[in-house]
Amino acid sequence: MKVSFSHVALGLVSIAASATAAAGQTPAATTPPAQASSAVAGDDDAGRTDVMDLYRRWRKLPPKTPTERRGATWTLVPIMSSKPSTGFALGAGADVEFKIGDPATTRFSTLTTSFAFSTRKQVSVVENLRIYGPNQRWMVAGQNHYTGTSSGNVTLGTGSAETGAPEIRYYSLQFSDTFYYRLGPNLFAGAGLHYARQTHIEPFPSDSPDWETSPFREYSSINGFDPSSQTAAGPGVSVLFDNRDNQNDAVRGWLARASYRTYFAGFLGGDSTWQEVQLELRTYHPLTADKRHKLAFWGLGNFVTSGTAPYLSLPANGGDELGRSARGYAEGRFRGEQLVYGEAEYRGLITRNGFIGVVAFVNVTTIGGQTAGEDLFDTAAIGRGFGIRILVHKHSRSNLCVDVGWGRDGSRGFYLGYRDAF
Repeated sequence: MKVSFSHVALGLVSIAASATAAAGQTPAATTPPAQASSAVAGDDDAGRTDVMDLYRRWRKLPPKTPTERRGATWTLVPIMSSKPSTGFALGAGADVEFKIGDPATTRFSTLTTSFAFSTRKQVSVVENLRIYGPNQRWMVAGQNHYTGTSSGNVTLGTGSAETGAPEIRYYSLQFSDTFYYRLGPNLFAGAGLHYARQTHIEPFPSDSPDWETSPFREYSSINGFDPSSQTAAGPGVSVLFDNRDNQNDAVRGWLARASYRTYFAGFLGGDSTWQEVQLELRTYHPLTADKRHKLAFWGLGNFVTSGTAPYLSLPANGGDELGRSARGYAEGRFRGEQLVYGEAEYRGLITRNGFIGVVAFVNVTTIGGQTAGEDLFDTAAIGRGFGIRILVHKHSRSNLCVDVGWGRDGSRGFYLGYRDAF
């Protein structure tokens, strides 16, 4: 069973630091405006009620003024996670949202950091960022971490069954950052550096007799990789089109991204030379005129086009930016040289003030490649589930997300995270 808690806002009111600042401000009014008689529209951000509004009503503070909303908004959150191979982890995280330049013409930038320590003495430090320059002239996207984690030790392909092999436990150091420059309306081109190194690789349980004959050890031995540490490093280029009305919880619009990365043996300690192409498509469509109900679609393609990648760098489910793909399965349950992934999600608001929403999703993963002995679409793994959304910050549409998912062969998962999966 997969249990994932990512940047968790427990109790709904692990209040933003800005709320603390607000508590010390002199009220400009004594009563909040009357509640609207009709339900807010799906894209009416100002009309919604979020956690901050409830906090201010509880403290009998006036609503925020437009001037107050221009500053950075902080959310401080406790973090918990539990995996058999890493034990129970406890830590803290901070998410800050802000705008650089004119708020009317610049998107929200986000910086999320966290620190956690597990009962098995593993440390995790994570930083995810997406920074937009004034008027969207440039953008920086990055996923950087040093984490103690684990992955499935599986035979390549989606047709593979659970082998009973021990999990792979390791430390992962990753730097993946791309600088984009705007070429035209909503169109960006970028270049970046991508580095991933896994060290202290060991089985869990540590005394497993099946480690030497496990899929990870066999793949590493056949392709000449060190089973105790593996590294992939190289530059990449990307093209990005993004006209979504909101990057956290879009009502309408498209995102399309194509990336080419080449990794070199010896470059920053890289183990092998290989190339990879990544494709991504997201689109959002209202179902009703008031936009309170909508459909969201997500597609991923990840292909090793030449060379041989280390086992832990092969395309795998859960390898996306937020690690949310294939909910219902543990990360790394399916792995191979070629991956195609698709997901459809219904999203709707169930309270008149837009504070609580619901989702229902279905996803499919297919793996192909010569080593896997399968072609894409020969087999597929389907996941499905549902969840609840609680609005934390209405102007950036940032939600607390609670999901449950199921997959085949009894696979299931519980997910608690900040911001939607895509």
